[in-house]
Amino acid sequence: YTFMPNMSYFEFLPVGEGNDTIVDLVNVKLDRYYELVVTNFSGLHRYRVGDVLQVTGFYNNAPQFRFVRRQNVVLSVYLEATTEEDLLEAVTRATQLLKPSGLM
Repeated sequence: YTFMPNMSYFEFLPVGEGNDTIVDLVNVKLDRYYELVVTNFSGLHRYRVGDVLQVTGFYNNAPQFRFVRRQNVVLSVYLEATTEEDLLEAVTRATQLLKPSGLM
């Protein structure tokens, strides 16, 4: 994803760093994880979206993001808690293993 800075004001909270300092769109770092914070165009509403994004690169100095997971979403099956990110990784790995054998 690429955010268009003329649509809203986008800020980012670092995830997993123990740092609550908000980072502007122009100051995000490559390979870091952030939670998205959006302020509407008029500045009246500010919202923590809950999406965790990873900076994957830059295109014309605009950061490119990959959606990783929703913040605080857990799948619980028989008392085993699994995050959305772990579930997606497991399904991706299973697909890679099963495709060459013709089972998919």
